[in-house]
This record gives sequence, C-alpha cells and structure tokens, in this order.
Amino acid sequence: MTAGGQPQLVPRNNDFAIEVIDRPASGDAAGALPETVGRISVGDFAESFPMNLSYWGTEDYVRSWRRAVRVLEESDTAVSCLVSSITEPETSNFVSCWPLYRQGGDVLVQNSVIFLEGAGVDADVEMPFREDAPWLSVQPHRVVDEDGNRISEWRIGMAEIRDFVERTGTTDTTGTTGMEAEAPGMDVHIEATLDERSAGSRGDAYTRWFRAAVDSFFPDPSAFTDSLILVDELFEGGGEELRTKGLWDNWPALEESLRRYPFWADLTFHNPVDHEYDTIDVVGRVNGTYLRSDGSYAALSVGTAAGERIGDPEFCTRIVDFLAEALDGTDPAFVRVEHLNFSDTTNLESGLRRARRKSLRESRSYLRGYAWVTGVPSELAARLGGRQRLAATGAFHRVEELRSGGLLLQATETLAGYSDHAMRGVFTALAPVLPPGIPREDPAHPEMRLVLEDASGV
Repeated sequence: MTAGGQPQLVPRNNDFAIEVIDRPASGDAAGALPETVGRISVGDFAESFPMNLSYWGTEDYVRSWRRAVRVLEESDTAVSCLVSSITEPETSNFVSCWPLYRQGGDVLVQNSVIFLEGAGVDADVEMPFREDAPWLSVQPHRVVDEDGNRISEWRIGMAEIRDFVERTGTTDTTGTTGMEAEAPGMDVHIEATLDERSAGSRGDAYTRWFRAAVDSFFPDPSAFTDSLILVDELFEGGGEELRTKGLWDNWPALEESLRRYPFWADLTFHNPVDHEYDTIDVVGRVNGTYLRSDGSYAALSVGTAAGERIGDPEFCTRIVDFLAEALDGTDPAFVRVEHLNFSDTTNLESGLRRARRKSLRESRSYLRGYAWVTGVPSELAARLGGRQRLAATGAFHRVEELRSGGLLLQATETLAGYSDHAMRGVFTALAPVLPPGIPREDPAHPEMRLVLEDASGV
C-alpha cells in the first residue's frame, strides 16, 4: 500500500498499469526532498520514475491518475496525462508527466514535461496551469521534437486501459468507479482550510482536530483491525518522522508530532485484505497537510464511512458538533462537508475553472464554495450580516458561531436530505460572497453539485 493507506493501482498483467511501488522516503542527506517511486507499464514497456512529495502526497498522484484515465472516455480524440512528479506550481518551471493521446480505439503514451508558462491543448494563448486538470496544459500530439528527433511513444488499446480500470475497481451505484473512490468504504469528506489569518497555534489546531476526530468517529479500537500513523515534519526532508501502527498505544507520540505543525500528518483506520492485489480497505482517515510549501495554508480533513447514517439526524449532528469543537479556537478560511466527493478542489472552483492557489489567496474575499455544511470565515460572515441574518434566511437548519466570528452553516438536518432545492437556498443566501462567473459542468468532476448560475446576478 502507499503512504497513508491509499490504495495502489496494482496490475495483474503487463498490458497497462500505473502504480506507486515504494513508500515515501525523506532521503539521507540534509535538505533532500521527500520522494517515492512510481512505475508505468504500457504493453512490453515498463519504467520506474521518481515522484516528488514536497507538494503532492501519494494520494494526490493516485487521485489525479484516476481522473486522467476517466478523461480518455470523453471522446475518440481525448487528451489526458498522468502526472509523474510535481512541485509547487507557483515556484516551479515544469511538471513531469506521461501525456495520453487517444486515437479512436488506441491511446498513444509519451514521456514529457508541461512548461507552466506554456499554452494548453484548448487554446492558442497562455492559460493558467490547473493541478486538478493538468491535461488542459498538455501540448497537441506530435511525433518529432523541435530538433527533428523522433519522440518515444508507446501504443496501447483503450480496451486494455478499461481492463485496468475494471481490475482496480468496480462501478458502484453513484456511477463512479472503485478507482475514483477515496478509499474503499469511505463516503463522507470533512475538510477545513487554515490560512495565515486563522487564529491560534497551528500545532494546537492540528492536535484538536485529530483528537476530536478520533473521539467523534473512531472511538472504539475493536472496530478496526489496525491503525497507521505517518507524519513528516518538514516538506524538504531532514525533520522528525513518525511511522508506526496502533493509534491508541502511540497517541502521546502523535500528539507531540502534531504540535510541531508537520507538513504531513496522516492517520488511517483499516481492515485486512484477502489477496495481495486487493486495495487496502481504508475505512477512516484523519489528515493534516500543507497546501503551500511554506505552511501558510493547510488543510485538515476527515474521511469516514457513513453508509445509511447520512440519513440519521444524530450522526449528522455529530459531524457539526465535531467541527464546532475542533475549530472553535480558530477562524478557518473555509469548511465543507460533502458526500462521495473527495476532490481536492471545491465544486465551485471546478465549475468556474478557478485555480486553487488563486481561490486560497482570495478565500477571505470570496467564499471558495458551498456544500451541505459550509464554513464561512469571520470577514465574510460579517458581510453576510452575521449569524442572526443568515438564520433568518431559512436556508439553514443550523447556524453555529465560532468564537472567532466564523460560522458553520448546516443546510439540512441530514446529509441525505441535501436536495437540489436545499442547495439552491444555500447558493442564494451565500451569493453576495461567492466569486462571480457562470460555472460549467466539469468532465473531470462528474460528482460535483452546484447551481450553474452567476452568483453576481442574484
């Protein structure tokens, strides 16, 4: 398995596969960047490649690969790519990748880089790089480079790629594949974003989040076969690391690591697998990670298996109570709770084609999105008229005010009850602080739910 219990994409044959084959390592030399190793197989060709982990973790790479494969189904001439290594786009010159060019029933695979200042396949002018859809920056297919040299290329059938998808996951009732699921069993995603204006110590915020998450969702050790802790203190390597099994025996060590505000902290709860090719059965996760290498932005998240409990008022109340407890000492820039959507970008960011780094910078001027539960920072809460005015709109079942002045807005009593009608009510109530523009459906995010209207016109 990969770090943090993420399922690997493991091949049963050599037709087509891409996988993580090594655990992350920080390197022996001081200052060495943390990295792991991936491998791609295309027919008889197979090659290993380094994967930089200073910006993306292994789960980010795997999630991007899942979407990239799905993009190939959009048309007979679809262009996609498998990112092999990425560092922070704002300070980097390029991203390494394996471009994928569909030609009817075949896919041509190359090894290339995306120059971040270059144009993508959808425009003749420069366009911003989107880490949630890197294929938009892939150059059109060509067989020779600028010097007239033949470009190495490997051909594989779409049938083989579809076989790979089937081998690594099956379609569920939501229409997404097992490859697309964050991990087997998990279906509720809880996330909070911290920025430089968030109140209090980041280390304390991390500790409160992990402790409250365990108490709220994973209190019984007997309910899980095992738990895995992975912590890396410094994004550039050379700092303290914690890698161990057994949360309840190692909580003091984890708490000590969390208080140092590590760039990556991951706690997973899982059950055993029956076969070496099976994905790891991760049934819960608590995570904290930098969104910028300097730690100015960070994301705290929880993934849990709710199942039919999304219709249980008691369980749904527990989710909001957890957020109120974990975040009461800070002023988060954004909070969301969603069902079957573990994307690292919000629905609104995807719909508006809004780069996440821009959305993060402006998160106290424009709300990043909205969901069943939406967390609004104090600045935007004030612009919306505060707790009483939002409660009076009738769009929210519960409005919880944090000590910092931020708000937690619960749309309906249960997550299952978050209907399109309820979503429109949330959109209308929050429209004054949403970014302008008309959202569009995004093939990379078929699971996204939002109102396809310009908030500035409400």
